[in-house]
Amino acid sequence: MSFFSKILRPNHPSPEPYVLRWVDNRMSETGSSGKVTISDAFFVNFIYGLSTFARKPTDKDYATDAALFEIGCYTGFRVYNLLYYNHPELHKELSTKLDCSFVILFSEALGKPAQGSGGILELYSQRREKYFDLYCAEADLGKYVFYLTELVLLSKGNRAPRSYNFDNEPLSSLSAVESTSLQLQIGTWLANMQPAMIESLDRLLKKVKAL
Repeated sequence: MSFFSKILRPNHPSPEPYVLRWVDNRMSETGSSGKVTISDAFFVNFIYGLSTFARKPTDKDYATDAALFEIGCYTGFRVYNLLYYNHPELHKELSTKLDCSFVILFSEALGKPAQGSGGILELYSQRREKYFDLYCAEADLGKYVFYLTELVLLSKGNRAPRSYNFDNEPLSSLSAVESTSLQLQIGTWLANMQPAMIESLDRLLKKVKAL
């Protein structure tokens, strides 16, 4: 059993996402101990920022670990850019920590293997590669929102993620009202909370480097 499992794996089902319980526990531990590495602090703060998507949801069917995985894949890509352009000397260390810890955490949260066919690492890499392609094509925010909405719709009720064909996948069969509501929720989070989260991470690293 991994480190993450030992901390928070419940003996009974819980309505609250595993990731929220994990990060709240880690934030509490970090505050009380005062001893934490830069890479650990960075990852915990990343997950805390990500968790805001599920804390006051419009629809609880999407306040789940599966939805957080999809939002996290894209947000991780944006944070990767922050490290590459603003903190190149920390880029390798922190991006490696982010990738590895993200895969382990969501493997535990979703009950899927970390590696192998259909594993969390494969799905994480697939999403990140697509977002990189969109970035290179200078896609606007609406394009990312479109794909994220489709992916999160597939996660309804905490359905585990699967491989997704970005070019030929059929559109969700859920109602237009539900799809539009979720699209608005995602778009609002990306336009407001995600930039605030990335700015907070940037400030954290600047503070650490100034010590």
